[in-house]
Amino acid sequence: MTKPAAKIKFAVCACLIVVLALFTGCDASVRLYERGQDDDAWYFDLCIDIPSELEDTLVKNAAYSESHGRKWTPDYWLRDYFKITSELYGYTYKYDIKRNPDGDGRTYMFYDIVIPKKTIREELGKGLTYSGTTDITTNLFIRTINVVRDNRFDFWIRSLNKAAENGDTGNGGDTLMAMILYGAGHYENIGGVLSYVEDLPGFTDAFKVPLNDYTEIMLTDFWLASSKMNVACDKIIPTDNSKYVYYVFNKRIEDGETKVAYRYFRADPTGWYLVAIACGGVAVGLGFLAAYIVKKRKNKTPKQSVKDSFPYDPFGGNIDPFA
Repeated sequence: MTKPAAKIKFAVCACLIVVLALFTGCDASVRLYERGQDDDAWYFDLCIDIPSELEDTLVKNAAYSESHGRKWTPDYWLRDYFKITSELYGYTYKYDIKRNPDGDGRTYMFYDIVIPKKTIREELGKGLTYSGTTDITTNLFIRTINVVRDNRFDFWIRSLNKAAENGDTGNGGDTLMAMILYGAGHYENIGGVLSYVEDLPGFTDAFKVPLNDYTEIMLTDFWLASSKMNVACDKIIPTDNSKYVYYVFNKRIEDGETKVAYRYFRADPTGWYLVAIACGGVAVGLGFLAAYIVKKRKNKTPKQSVKDSFPYDPFGGNIDPFA
């Protein structure tokens, strides 16, 4: 295969982990559902939608598969790709196929994808870790965090572009995206010679798809996050849990680099510490004031009455001139 030019366009069935497959336009799409992460792993679902017309074209032009004993199909190729890369990269998943409700094509579903963080390979780690800028402002009580980061698909598109520029060495791909273009394999000692054995052909070889003008595939990222965030996105989809929504981002390969912008808020303890100190000071001051007033009242000499000034009655109780 000759080395393609850097500016050649091709369709990318992109995802964070695995699938960037070259299809023609025909309304094919990739839907990636980011279900979150914790200290142990990232969690995703991936759906690849292929219309009937496109699938028929791919199968018609497909090469013969020695491993399957028949021509390649999108099902066979995707199934083998995920199996091989999951063993290489250490992630797990489940797989299913469903015919679209309108009868036009199938959806290939790779769901419950779990990518452990402790054993992750560097390439996959970079692809799953967002890069961007964060700006924090505060009014003493509330911190406003403004974030601008890469779109989920951008890393994988760059990786595929780089693989296309490097060309086919004849030894399969050495990254997830390169494996889509040039296949995957291993080396064996055959007749005393260390030889490359192909486990999976590149998508272009399996289906005779040329590397040009395939940029129409729709890539959609469904990001599950707090419903309280102010996120600039294409659409917001509610979930069963009112605390979370899916923020939806659409792009095509030809859109180039795109950014995701959002804002969220956190309490700033500075202002609340000052309020607590002030309230504490007021409380202590009021306590001292109350104690002072009580003490002053207690020690105050009562005002003498007239009778106190005249302890005896010079008038024998008949007349009180001061009454």
